[in-house]
Amino acid sequence: MSISRKELRKMIIKEMRNMSPQSISGNIELGYGSVGEDRMVYVLTIDGQFINGSISHRQAPLIAADAVAKTMDGSFDGDLQYLLENFGNVWASMLESTHGLSVSPQALSSAAQSGSINFRRMPKPRNISFSYGE
Repeated sequence: MSISRKELRKMIIKEMRNMSPQSISGNIELGYGSVGEDRMVYVLTIDGQFINGSISHRQAPLIAADAVAKTMDGSFDGDLQYLLENFGNVWASMLESTHGLSVSPQALSSAAQSGSINFRRMPKPRNISFSYGE
């Protein structure tokens, strides 16, 4: 039985993808926009590809990242393993739809857990109202 070069190439590429886990690192900053709404900025490197973006208001990727960040810093008492799994699923879906990038949810979860993805929570501004009077 002989294998064609094309079949062999496909097998090698498949094995290479399965052998090496995805390399993921970066920062996710959670804070507030100019009028006090929730806002998140992310800068990630996934397998050498630079990805960045921002999300405003309470959308699923922001909620998932915020829950993991709060649980990791101790300000929220949640099931970290469940939240990491949810973070991986939500972010994998968001990265595929927004950036066209296929990322394993497990790779995102383990990157967040290991500290390869850093979460930074900014304090809420003290005064978000404006007065034009006296």
